[in-house]
Amino acid sequence: MGFEGLDSEQDKINDKTALLSESEGNFNCESITSSSSVDEIVDSLDIGLFHYAIFITSGLCHSGYNIFYNIVGFIVITACDIGINQSNKGWLSISFMVGIAVGSVVLGKLSDTLGRRKILIISISVYLIMIVVAAFAYNYTMLVIVASIIGFADSAVAAISGSYALEFFPRPFRGKLLGCRTAIAVIIGGLYCSLMALIILPHPLHIKLGQIHFSSWRVYLLVTNIPVLFGFCLLLYMPNSIRFAIVNKDGIKPILDKIDRINSICKRNSSSSEKLIKSRLGDIVIRGDEMDESDTKKQKGEKLYQQPWLKRLLLLSAAWMGYCFSQEGLIVWLPTVVSYYTIGKRCWHTYNQTSPSPLNHHLYTNSPVCVSTEQITSVSVNILIGNVLTIPLSIACITLVNRVGRKWLYIILVFVAVFSIAAMLIIDDIIAVRILVCIFTMVANNGWIPLTTWTLELFPTHVRSTAMGILNFSAISSCILGMFVFAELFNLNCTACLILFALIGLLGGVASLFLPDTSDMDIG
Repeated sequence: MGFEGLDSEQDKINDKTALLSESEGNFNCESITSSSSVDEIVDSLDIGLFHYAIFITSGLCHSGYNIFYNIVGFIVITACDIGINQSNKGWLSISFMVGIAVGSVVLGKLSDTLGRRKILIISISVYLIMIVVAAFAYNYTMLVIVASIIGFADSAVAAISGSYALEFFPRPFRGKLLGCRTAIAVIIGGLYCSLMALIILPHPLHIKLGQIHFSSWRVYLLVTNIPVLFGFCLLLYMPNSIRFAIVNKDGIKPILDKIDRINSICKRNSSSSEKLIKSRLGDIVIRGDEMDESDTKKQKGEKLYQQPWLKRLLLLSAAWMGYCFSQEGLIVWLPTVVSYYTIGKRCWHTYNQTSPSPLNHHLYTNSPVCVSTEQITSVSVNILIGNVLTIPLSIACITLVNRVGRKWLYIILVFVAVFSIAAMLIIDDIIAVRILVCIFTMVANNGWIPLTTWTLELFPTHVRSTAMGILNFSAISSCILGMFVFAELFNLNCTACLILFALIGLLGGVASLFLPDTSDMDIG
């Protein structure tokens, strides 16, 4: 009786396999539901031009967040014509981060329902339109309001672009390719922005357009976002993700065909769809209907608040909040820190303040926050050096992310960043601060390479964007708090300010010690 049951089950399997062979063109996800099968499908694909295009596209789109985040610090000290002062200089960065915090929860969940690519296209379109509006802002209030909309649109990029790219990468290549993708966003956001700041901002520009003066900071805002426009154009030609199509019961044949069309530009052995059918899928899809149904129910039953996802979410929230308060909350104010020491001030040593030089905008020489042309050049060079040093460290991180592991590479970078903050306070000298700012910049920027990959791999596909949205909300809330604390505390007591940033960064690093590494894990 038992053997007859086995024969009957085998007949069902053979029928299903035969049906698949006869109708490859109609193949869809209905027979694939388990997380391990999804990884095997992706692992069956050849690495080709498409995979390089997808991580470049994702990196360029994600650079929008890094670009605006970096240019805020330069706008605050150069936009002398829109009424920025000591009491409101923190509004711009806080408004931007509030928009991201709100959008992360809304757009992260929405992308799990409607698809990553669709939400990305809409969000980046809004982002680019608002950048143009910001460049023609009539006053600081208008710029602050527009910044919140930019932040809302950028939240989709921060929460979704990594998930979108991740779902095309086989396991052996995930660490390096996602590391490259993050490095592109970081390098463009840091190096490109500081280079453009050095080229554009020290040179006065005054073109009167109605009630506004089209000055150099407005040109800087437009030029720095050219990479995002290029990434948006590439995104229009990218497909929806395979994993999302499988989870939502959509056909994957059109996606595989698009991958083949992109890969066909370069030499390849066989098409993705042919390889998928002929190799591993033959073993994966021979499942009974009962197995499919139970797998689907099981996957739908898994919620983010169940273990182990809840524990991971809580620990990651602590790690992200510590990292964003300490590193991201400080990095946006590095131009202010460097200019503070450039004019001769110190945190706890006695100092002699130098006399101010002429401002770079002769129409607004009474602005309390604008700095001189010489100081803009000095600050831009200092930040540029730090971002240049980001490149070799990015290469090292990409090389080591699989060998050392995401977890330990991230922890090393966090502790080096915390040490740099503490050393700024202890040494308290202009030359040492310049060096330590460079070290802090390259380490803080590259911390995202292991952290982003690690975070994405800790959650299955059906909750990944939702988890990223929640993490972005908690981390960005912490980042807002860090920005506010720095803006209010640094000029009053920079010693207490730097101690606080170092301690919270240390606590975030300690929280990450309790999470597993994901270098060889199935991501689902």
